[in-house]
Amino acid sequence: MRISLPEFKNFSVIFISVPILVIFLNQCSTLELVRNARDQAIFYQQCDTLFKSGFHSFSDGDYQQAKAWFDTLGGIDSLGLQYEAYAYLAQCERKLGNETGGAEVLSAAIDKFAAIDSNKFHYASPLPELKYWAGIYPKLAQELRPRKDFDLTIQPPGVLGGMQALYKQVDYPEIAKGMGIKGTVSIRTSINTLGQVESARVEKPVHPDLDKAALTAVKATTFTPLIRYGRPIKGNLSVPIVFR
Repeated sequence: MRISLPEFKNFSVIFISVPILVIFLNQCSTLELVRNARDQAIFYQQCDTLFKSGFHSFSDGDYQQAKAWFDTLGGIDSLGLQYEAYAYLAQCERKLGNETGGAEVLSAAIDKFAAIDSNKFHYASPLPELKYWAGIYPKLAQELRPRKDFDLTIQPPGVLGGMQALYKQVDYPEIAKGMGIKGTVSIRTSINTLGQVESARVEKPVHPDLDKAALTAVKATTFTPLIRYGRPIKGNLSVPIVFR
């Protein structure tokens, strides 16, 4: 089929635009990732601020104001980033004369988080502690009682000694290395309150030999546990191991 000159020009413009379009789409994708990371950081900060505001009001005995802070937090914190708020909110209800309402707060929180896939929680499912707090209600757990030295921080789980300590456990398979097999293997691990690995699985595989080497290294590593407001609890962590 003969292509006329005008048709050929149009075809050339489209052909030249393809790589430009790919670059543009890649840039858009990167910008979207940056925007999502920024929005996530802002959201985490909002939840943290609301929780601390509620905690300080609760500590000061202003239960009505504390209830308002914790109610607002519960309305936006869909994944339980600050699930301790429900224990304090239940106490606010009790202090304000509604002990039954406090029990209902904890029951509703348990139902809410039981319906969520456990893999979606940031570091750990809130269900074990929420169930414990519901079981001892109307008492407030000792570890949650306000005091002067109360630690208002959350420390995520990590590698004891840093990633360099973990990489000392990594044995790059010689055959895979000689074949130029590279990549980043992600291991999902569950860490107990002592920093020991309770379970580990390959989350993002690369090659069977590299996956096995990464899994072995993680299991041989000691971690620092998840610490929420001064108390160590069981938590999850994704560990990337780079082979290059």
